[in-house]
Amino acid sequence: MNELETRLRTLGPDVDYPETPDLLAAVEDRLAVRPRRRRGLRLAVALAVLAASLGAVLAASPGARSAFLELFHLSGATIARVDALPRAEALPDWAPGIPMPLADAQRRVGFRIRLPHTTGDKQVRNVLLDEQGGGVVSVVWCCKPTLVLTQFAGAAVPYLQKLASPETAIQAVEVDGKPGYWIADGPHVVLFRAQDGSFHDYELRVAGNVLLWVDGDVTLRLEGQLTRDEAIELASAVR
Repeated sequence: MNELETRLRTLGPDVDYPETPDLLAAVEDRLAVRPRRRRGLRLAVALAVLAASLGAVLAASPGARSAFLELFHLSGATIARVDALPRAEALPDWAPGIPMPLADAQRRVGFRIRLPHTTGDKQVRNVLLDEQGGGVVSVVWCCKPTLVLTQFAGAAVPYLQKLASPETAIQAVEVDGKPGYWIADGPHVVLFRAQDGSFHDYELRVAGNVLLWVDGDVTLRLEGQLTRDEAIELASAVR
């Protein structure tokens, strides 16, 4: 051992070294955090797109200069709680589209049309097909109460936009373990996206109580004068 090595060994115990970092733990933490950050970023971007879309709708609607209070999203649909609703009318048409037999509508869409097995096609008053977004089918049952079941393949760009007042109840629910929302007990407005991708004022209409849920890649919307439990029971029978 030379003189330099001897002196370094002698000085070693007197040197105040910084604590050795736990490099393995740090790497493991970064590997665990990064995927969460990416998911968080994707969610933030998606919500920003939804907010921008809803902002465009409100800007184009008379009397709709409202602040967003809450924003909810389900595949192919958004729900925004706003401090004031735009003007709307209870239009006679339950949903946009061309009336046609149920069998014809089934041949023209890329998904299986769902019907409640307890009701089936009995007392179906009307079937409407809107070919926007790959096909949107609305089945109307008559009567007491009149029920409307709208369904479409979920999309990144929402087909349905709902604006709810502060008094309207928006509750997360499940239909046979599938995610959904119950919207009731207060005014809310529904908008349907037009063929050119825009939302038009003439498509604004006041809706009754609504249950929204997802079944596989299909988004369903049940509207009618039903209680939450009645709507969930009926939706659970949709096959």
